[in-house]
Amino acid sequence: MEHYAGLDVSLRSCAVCVVDSKGTILHERDLPCEIEEIAGYLNAPGSSPAL
Repeated sequence: MEHYAGLDVSLRSCAVCVVDSKGTILHERDLPCEIEEIAGYLNAPGSSPAL
């Protein structure tokens, strides 16, 4: 099953939304707008289902 991550980026925060191929929201989270924070979240085991 394919998963997609969408990012809504502003100067101070970033909203991350992970959806499956049908568009069902699997996980949402607000993060600081820092590359390390976003990459760490998307790469962390268990941060979002099957990502």
